[in-house]
Amino acid sequence: MHASCLSSYLTGAPDLDAPPEGFFELQRLVVNAVWTVSAGGDAARLDATNNAEVPEAVRRRRWAMEQMIGATLVDRGIARAFGDVRFMLCHPDILADPALLERAVTDNSAARSR
Repeated sequence: MHASCLSSYLTGAPDLDAPPEGFFELQRLVVNAVWTVSAGGDAARLDATNNAEVPEAVRRRRWAMEQMIGATLVDRGIARAFGDVRFMLCHPDILADPALLERAVTDNSAARSR
């Protein structure tokens, strides 16, 4: 993802004598995504350990991620998308696709009923 940011910045014909603010803005998006993925599990453990009240939006995101993780065991497409995020080839937002989440929930339900 970092290489894609650099490519996007350079193909936009920036003024190379000026500070690369546009490049850093692109990098910010990547760094925020990486931190969200890498720190999500830590945040959940801390919340559980501290009996913290977790906002509804965070609970929903965590539930959706649990659905995705579970579906990686039975759905190659979801496993591929999850792997692309895990190996930082794609932005984590690809896992927020409602159709993908619906597929994960369906896959998990089918797997449980077997």
